[in-house]
Amino acid sequence: MNAQHSAVAETVLEAVAEVLEDVPIERLSLDLTLRGDLGFDSIMLMRLKFMLEQRVPEAGTLVLRDMVDNLVTPRAVADLLYSRLTRVPAVR
Repeated sequence: MNAQHSAVAETVLEAVAEVLEDVPIERLSLDLTLRGDLGFDSIMLMRLKFMLEQRVPEAGTLVLRDMVDNLVTPRAVADLLYSRLTRVPAVR
């Protein structure tokens, strides 16, 4: 993981910790599942979605359905955000 990817991952973990409120970031892992391990419900996922859209606006809008179905860990969320930040624009 390069420095930019690590920074995105840290941003995701910070947002997850903020949503959880009582869990210190040191106790979190990129590989814990948001819903199963961390107990996220739909409202918590919405809060995380909006926090990340504000903290990493260059990555664009996150789709809640994707967060429920595909982005099941903080690592998956960080990987998506990082890929959006480093995507090469299409040549026209």
